[in-house]
Amino acid sequence: MSGSKGVHICIPAEVFGGENGHPCLPKLHLKMLERIFQHSPIGRNLGLLALGKPVPDDFRRKTVGDLVDTSLYCMGKGKLLRAPDIRRPDGRYKVQVSVEEFFEWEIDSLLELTQSVRTCVIQTPPPTVTGMTALYDHALLDLQSCSQRKLNLQELSDCQFMSHCRENAAALSEPEWFLMLRVLAPLGKKGLELAQEYSRPHPEYSAQKTRTKFLHALHKGYPANCSDIQELFQCDPGCKVRSPLDLERKRLSDVVVAAESFSSQKDGLYYSPSRGMMEGDSFKVCSPLKVLGKMRNTDGTGWARLVKLLTPDGKEQKLTITMKECVGRGDVVLGRLCEHGLELSGGRMEKLIMEYLRLAGSDKIFTNVERLGWHGKCYVLPDNIFGGGENEEIHYTQEHGLFNHAGELEQWHEHVGRYCQGNTLLMLVVAFALTGSLLRPCEMEGGGLHLFGPSSTGKTTLALLAGSLCGGNDSKGFIRQWRSTHNALEHIAAQHNDCLLVLDEIGQATAETVTQVTYMLPNGQGKERMRSDATQRKAHQWLLNFFSTGELSIEDKIEETGKYRAMAGQNVRVINLPIDGGTGKNVYSTLHGFKNPAALSEHLKNASRTYYGTPLRAFLKVLCGTGGHDLDMNLYEINNNIAMFTKNYCPEGACGQVQRVVLKFGLIAAAGIFAAKAGILPWTPEESSDAVVEWLNVWLDERGGVGNLEIMKALDRFKDFFARYSRSRFADVDGLGESMRDLAGYRWEDKGDLRLFMTIPTFNDLAKGVNRHELLEHMKRQGWLLMNTKGNPTETKCIKGRNVRGYGFIPSAWEGRGDLEERHMSVAKDSKASDCDF
Repeated sequence: MSGSKGVHICIPAEVFGGENGHPCLPKLHLKMLERIFQHSPIGRNLGLLALGKPVPDDFRRKTVGDLVDTSLYCMGKGKLLRAPDIRRPDGRYKVQVSVEEFFEWEIDSLLELTQSVRTCVIQTPPPTVTGMTALYDHALLDLQSCSQRKLNLQELSDCQFMSHCRENAAALSEPEWFLMLRVLAPLGKKGLELAQEYSRPHPEYSAQKTRTKFLHALHKGYPANCSDIQELFQCDPGCKVRSPLDLERKRLSDVVVAAESFSSQKDGLYYSPSRGMMEGDSFKVCSPLKVLGKMRNTDGTGWARLVKLLTPDGKEQKLTITMKECVGRGDVVLGRLCEHGLELSGGRMEKLIMEYLRLAGSDKIFTNVERLGWHGKCYVLPDNIFGGGENEEIHYTQEHGLFNHAGELEQWHEHVGRYCQGNTLLMLVVAFALTGSLLRPCEMEGGGLHLFGPSSTGKTTLALLAGSLCGGNDSKGFIRQWRSTHNALEHIAAQHNDCLLVLDEIGQATAETVTQVTYMLPNGQGKERMRSDATQRKAHQWLLNFFSTGELSIEDKIEETGKYRAMAGQNVRVINLPIDGGTGKNVYSTLHGFKNPAALSEHLKNASRTYYGTPLRAFLKVLCGTGGHDLDMNLYEINNNIAMFTKNYCPEGACGQVQRVVLKFGLIAAAGIFAAKAGILPWTPEESSDAVVEWLNVWLDERGGVGNLEIMKALDRFKDFFARYSRSRFADVDGLGESMRDLAGYRWEDKGDLRLFMTIPTFNDLAKGVNRHELLEHMKRQGWLLMNTKGNPTETKCIKGRNVRGYGFIPSAWEGRGDLEERHMSVAKDSKASDCDF
């Protein structure tokens, strides 16, 4: 003390920090003072009371910064570690006094000691664990914990020595163990946690011993380096760092330089050549530009930077800059940034901007999704994400397409939804529009709903209505056109993944396109293609339901040119419904006060272009809820409704084809019930279910039965062939008809009944596309075939001394046996559903 301003407290080096003292002793002392002021109000008063001065009333509101000259704590020995017996300008000397003298002597007596050089020896007690020691330990841990950057501790596992310590923890020697603690010591509190974790497998592990040893390593004041490690453990020096902790610092070096050199301010991005160490050397590079984080695709490729910039008119723009584009001079990147509104503050700034993009960035990682829809339990739309995502944020960077929204849900109810109530086809279409988002979580296949009928019967109105639930615009709504190649439709389908695709007017497409698309869209994958470098290009994938309209049914459109034949698989994947329900009635059963159907149709067209997109968003919000548990509960309810609908309304004896379509109707019913129950659709769940049941019956009536459609069509082809050619292409057995052109078989009479024998080539031609054995089994059960004595179909007949292979038929078996549906029903009752699945 010198008595001029205050006192310097000397902490014995032997107690705190070893023989030479801890190199961070000034900062440690400040930490100790801060801890005293924070946790011990009595300690704050001690100094003033010892000097015999009253404690001011506002003293409790003082902080350590108010009472302590913190400028001394600058890590310089000349300012904090004072040498004794130095004379000050006022004539007083700095002298040593003991703690006992300081607290017991009067102030005047203490000041007299400063008049001359004082020779005394202050006895230093041996190191003991006291309250001061504990205080020092806390300060040391706090200092190390707050002085470290946020490190990725996974990098420690890349150090061969640390891996050795962890893998052999149970047999680690004492020197190796202490060396490991010295490596972890600079991490402070986190290092102590890791030390306990690394030491726990040792049979002599003690938490208290580990802590004591760790603090001892901490007192050394410097971490173990690679030279220390090499004395005990031979590791590969190829890492080229001085200590294991430098592995992470080496990785972060570029990021640190960028973070210190560049600063984002309100008016733009600034660069400091001195990395902020010199005032006034920073200059503006460009208008506001910020790297929000790193981004990658879901497969771990396609790394990029997600950046945000401010346009000249004050609007924020987000852009994705791929790291591939950042290679080289970056003219393409700079062009893109300037195109979107970035302004450079001067010439030759592109190098700094590219350096900022390459090096800057936070630890935040975005997942770039290239398609909309479900990603885990999270549903992505261009402007919103529903449900709980993963730790990484999801970012959609593709074009938004038609997924817009306008108005509120209540406005859609008022101007669109309420006019659908009472009109069952409109209610069916509205519920179907919501099913695309349920396909993936309900593990159902994609498909389509096609409405066909004459011109000017409301088909386009229904297409606009279906699209208004998902999005649209004020011109074409949410509608896409059939007038596209199937290649173009691959890209369009990928944009509508896990949602609805609306295709209007099938008459504009070719039969070939419809044939391919009706398989392609439900199957969910585009054509595999190659790149110019002979590598495989990633095919488009999707899962969706599509809504289609046209004057022809899917089957009629495919067979329009006679070149293609509609398959049963297409009729299963796409539900064909006549817009008049097969009765010739108008699509609108209830006009809701409009003069005529045309007026209501025109109103719905205009309203669907004005209010759109909100029902799907409300549906997803309720479906996903606040977390994965809500989604699971809602899906359980929806799946239960699908199962109940299928159980209640699937006809008895239905083949697998019918069962699959009934399941699709069940999904429509479940979506409508859930949406109506949640208030998204302005009618009751019962009304929604009844509307779906009504149109399921229409589909069954149009189909003509519940049997295998391919078998039914094949039977019709055989009957039609026999009716047309039983005389012109079937030669009389006893005649000379073998020279007949296009001979199909032979005919004769048995007790007045006509018998026909069809040759194998003709039979196979008519049975093309159908399982021959299954077809023969149906014919056998209906009594169409001539049987031999063993009960099997006759397969050969002797014609004029030679055997001819074929099948014999009894025309009376299908002539005069009632209407077509009864015959189809008899086929279905004898069929097994599993036989028809494909």
